[in-house]
Amino acid sequence: MRIVVISDSHGASDSLRKVVSRNIGFCDFFIHLGDGERDVDSVRSDFPQADIRFVRGNCDYDSNAPGTLVIPACDGIKIFCTHGNRYHVHSSPMSVCYAAEEQGCRIALFGHTHCRFTAESGGIYLMNPGSLSLPRDGMPPSFGCIDIKDGNIVLSVSDLV
Repeated sequence: MRIVVISDSHGASDSLRKVVSRNIGFCDFFIHLGDGERDVDSVRSDFPQADIRFVRGNCDYDSNAPGTLVIPACDGIKIFCTHGNRYHVHSSPMSVCYAAEEQGCRIALFGHTHCRFTAESGGIYLMNPGSLSLPRDGMPPSFGCIDIKDGNIVLSVSDLV
């Protein structure tokens, strides 16, 4: 199973469109971690066959989207998704890690910082895919991928080129 993870597109619908067009048919679904609901709506109209899951970010004003999602993947693995602002991820990703653990998830995804991050802590895999439009880590715009096979989890972050 492959899942493409996006966050913080902030109006860069062309960048989101590029990620979706290049990965549709090669992944099982997409997860957008917030601050780009209008971008998601725009891309969904262009790619109605794309399965794009979305959580509300702090800049998704008047959104009815959930603030968190727990998504079953495969091999009994569940994914905890949040934008991250309510978990104080600028200080540490550990509160997201604990929330994922409480929900029985092995993967915890968050955005908000606009900085790429992958780690493993106590059996929980953490990822921030960075930002599609406004990276704050001196790196190019980016997105993430999760590959799951036979219970093994591999996280990666790629430049948007």
